Amino acid sequence: MSPRAPRAALLALAVTVAAASCDAPTVPLLEVAQRQARWAEREPDAYAFDLLRSCFCGPEVTDTVTITVRNGVVESRIFKTSGIPVEDVVAQWGSDIEAIFPDIDGMFAVLLETARRDPEVLEVRYHPTYAFPRLISADISRNIADEEFTLQVLGFRVLP
Repeated sequence: MSPRAPRAALLALAVTVAAASCDAPTVPLLEVAQRQARWAEREPDAYAFDLLRSCFCGPEVTDTVTITVRNGVVESRIFKTSGIPVEDVVAQWGSDIEAIFPDIDGMFAVLLETARRDPEVLEVRYHPTYAFPRLISADISRNIADEEFTLQVLGFRVLP
């Protein structure tokens, strides 16, 4: 079991309690909690993946980013096309890098936050082995243009 498993188990319990106190969300929060606990049990010590974000955003946000994580800490976020560290570009915007380019734990956070907003459309697909969200696609309101987004994890790989 990963040393991070107790933290994720507590988070999964909090999500389950929150789910019991809310109206039925678009995504079953209990399922999210179960998958998050499964991720915590199986999370490798080191991994990398490419994150593709689709949205009505500038090209800097929609460029594929390679994210590398070691021992639960993001080691790097690199734009795949240019090889430039994300921090060098996003710091100029004053934006939250973790929210724009989340690691796997952050993907769960994005999913939960999106579900709390009660979107009109929310599609989620999970990794068959590690149980993390490998696709989150949402349209919060069909009456609002350009607020829909998709996050997709590509090429997840365990590192030595």
